[in-house]
Amino acid sequence: MKFTAFNGSPAGRDSATGRILAAFLRGAEQAGAETELCHLADYRIEQCRGCFACWFQTPGRCVIHDEMEPLLRAYLASDVVCFGSPVYSWNMTALLKNFVDRLVPLKSPRLVQEDGNFDMADGIKRPKRCVAVSNCGFPGENNFSIIRAAFSCCDPCLEIYRNCGRLFENKGSLRSAGSGGVSGGGPAGGV
Repeated sequence: MKFTAFNGSPAGRDSATGRILAAFLRGAEQAGAETELCHLADYRIEQCRGCFACWFQTPGRCVIHDEMEPLLRAYLASDVVCFGSPVYSWNMTALLKNFVDRLVPLKSPRLVQEDGNFDMADGIKRPKRCVAVSNCGFPGENNFSIIRAAFSCCDPCLEIYRNCGRLFENKGSLRSAGSGGVSGGGPAGGV
């Protein structure tokens, strides 16, 4: 199996998100998986233009030729993809949101309905499973409410939410306030 994680932290390799993803991927490697960790901060990815050329002019292919192309190949070659982001204003970072927006070529303009909800049909077969990882510098599970809802769109088989508790106080000294949780496909509880 191939596991690919996409780290949406602007701090890239030095981020708490990157450390959590690396630990997750080490576990996958120990179980025999091939793994790859992509730090989105290392790539130049333009924003989606909303032109829908990827649906109507060049189906399945974006008209923007940038560093999204190798990331898209890694995404499509994976059995499991992991989206990782620290909480920024209660949601995923702009880096990860931009990456997710650029996955639009994988959809098609055909609507599907499931359980009373509408979505765009998959145009290209996507990875079988998704994992959601998020961390927050503030204590409290409430900080994950919006990002958890955003990640629910990819129907994660595993969610990892971690309050890293890196709060600055008294002229920059660090204090750990951490609590966090891991869950399989549902809301994360405190651990």
